Amino acid sequence: MVLTALAIVVVARLLWQVGEIVVLVLIAAILATGLSPLVELLRRRRWGRKGRQISRGASIGIVYLGVLVAIGVLGSLLISPIVDETQEFIE
Repeated sequence: MVLTALAIVVVARLLWQVGEIVVLVLIAAILATGLSPLVELLRRRRWGRKGRQISRGASIGIVYLGVLVAIGVLGSLLISPIVDETQEFIE
């Protein structure tokens, strides 16, 4: 009985410590799955006069750069009005 309780406590503590890592891995898996069609679209497309394809790594880099730019633009569009409204509310 005591051994079972101790095992439950140990497993719970281990899951608590590993929980952050599991969340990060799940977020990465969701991002990879969601962005995979865009990566494949870029990889298959022919570029330039000679019709060369770009590598999968370059496609991944371009897609992630695009996502970061989109997040930055969206953030800058949202933060400015929020700051203005907050300043007006304070006054």
